This record gives sequence, structure tokens and C-alpha cells, in this order.
Amino acid sequence: SSNTTGTQNTAVGVNSLLNNTTGNYNVAVGRQALSTNTTASESTATGYQSLYNSTGGYNTAIGFKAGYGQTTGDGNTYIGRYTAGTATTTGNSNTAVGNRAMQSLTSGNYNVSVGNEALQANTTASSNTAVGYQAAYNNTTGASGVVIGYQAGYSNTTADNNICIGQWAGYYNTGAANVYIGYSSGPNVSASSGYYNV
Repeated sequence: SSNTTGTQNTAVGVNSLLNNTTGNYNVAVGRQALSTNTTASESTATGYQSLYNSTGGYNTAIGFKAGYGQTTGDGNTYIGRYTAGTATTTGNSNTAVGNRAMQSLTSGNYNVSVGNEALQANTTASSNTAVGYQAAYNNTTGASGVVIGYQAGYSNTTADNNICIGQWAGYYNTGAANVYIGYSSGPNVSASSGYYNV
């Protein structure tokens, strides 16, 4: 350990909190958990390489490589295998719960994804809420969407301000500012890019 003046830290596992110098009140449980952290405080990482690259504070990650890609972002919560786990991310105040939820995040902020692979492709988009298996799965830069249901909003990649509620609601939609509520509601043609539909 490189610890110099850091206090009230807990490290359990090979190379956990390895580089911590002045960070305080951190908890790292698992091989290489919070290994890169130096000065940030109040983070909790549980699981192999969880928050491995993190130098930001107030982050929580639970699961195999949960938050692995997180670098400087603060106030994030990642629960589940590979949540925010593959791309280098500087995002803040994101919450991802579920296997590979928000896996590709790079710089998006204030997103919530709950469900296996929900918001899986999201990179820079912010202020999205996706709940359900593969909800908003292909979304990359589309912001301010609310997607709830199994594969709801599945095809959208870049359009903003969509609301899709229900299983397969808005599945093929790629346009912005649409509202689809109910089972399979919305267009049934691939890559439907209409706007302002209800």
C-alpha cells in the first residue's frame, strides 16, 4: 500500500486500495478493488476489480468489475456484473443496477438504469431512466428519456425526450419526443423516425 495520511480505510483482498495515499473512509473488498484510488474519499467497492480505475469520490460499486471503467466521476452507484464496466467513464451521479447495465458509459450524467443490460450502449447521454431487461438497450447519445418495460425503447440510439412504457413499447422508434404507452405500442416498422407522436 502507498497510504501516507489516509485514515479510516478498509482494504480486504490482494492489491485492494493499493495506491491510496490520502483518501479517507474508503472500503475495498476484493482483489484490486479501488486499486487506482489515491486521494478520493468515501467510496465503497466490493468485488473483483470493482472501481479498479476510479480516482473519484463517493462512488459505490458491488459486483465483478462493477464500475471498472469509472475514472474521475463522483457519486455513482453500480450494482451488478460489469455495470459501467468496460468503457472509460467520467460520468457523475449515475445509478446502474443489473448485469451489464450501463456497461458502455463514457461521460453521461444523472442516468438511472435498472435491469439486465438496461441502457447497455449508453455512452455520453444524460438524464435517462431505463427500467427493465434491455430497456433502451441501443441508446448511445439520446438524452432525457423515460423507458420502462422489457425491451422498451430498444432501437433508439440518438433521439431525445422519448417516453416508452410497457413491454416492447417504442421498440422500433428512433425519432424524438414520442410517447408510447402499452404493450408493443408505437411503430412496428424498423427504424421509424417520426417525431411528436402519442
